[in-house]
Amino acid sequence: MARTLLSIVCAGFTVAVLACTEGPTVDQADPGGTGPELAPPSSSQVPLEITLAPGTDLIPDGKGSYRDGVCGVFAKWTDSDAGASLNFVPGSSVPKSQIAACAGIAPRTISLALRVKHLNDDPHEDVTDGPGSGTFAMNQFAMAVGGGTKINAPPACFLVSRTGKVSGRGLRFDADNYVGSDDLIREDQGNGLWRFYSPPDALAWCEDNSGISLWHVVVDFTAQKF
Repeated sequence: MARTLLSIVCAGFTVAVLACTEGPTVDQADPGGTGPELAPPSSSQVPLEITLAPGTDLIPDGKGSYRDGVCGVFAKWTDSDAGASLNFVPGSSVPKSQIAACAGIAPRTISLALRVKHLNDDPHEDVTDGPGSGTFAMNQFAMAVGGGTKINAPPACFLVSRTGKVSGRGLRFDADNYVGSDDLIREDQGNGLWRFYSPPDALAWCEDNSGISLWHVVVDFTAQKF
């Protein structure tokens, strides 16, 4: 697939399904209104248990799968006419009703690793562990109803003002709305089990204070409805 890498200079994602400590304030609105909207919360939401595959750029905390309603994890599946929406939204602390279930495993985290930045297509050129790379605590992973995916792991892929305000779109897999990026593949495994993974050499879209960039990011996890 031919890709175009835009370069725009600006003036100036563990899925954490859960964050048990306060992070930076993030304005998650899309500047300019571009990109798909995420499905709103719905009474038809179904709880999930999330299991991350080893060796990907979504790094688990090593304390097992992430189950909705356990140790502050919010993992839901929403069916709608527009498609399916999967959201992992963090709480600032573990609810008191879930403290007992957190014994020995709190806080739950997932990290996003940005390692390989894509520079050019022809000839293909990447840089590993260059500027902007690192491992970042995630605070949201969300599937949009239109098929796109958003991963928030500030300050990665966000704009940070001189006063420290964090805003922007987050890391995006969304071929239709974010130029050069790819969509994640969704596979129905049956019996309420879905697999979500990135195709080979997939690129994700990112914008920070240095401009817009594309990154090779490997994602692979399963979501079991219960």
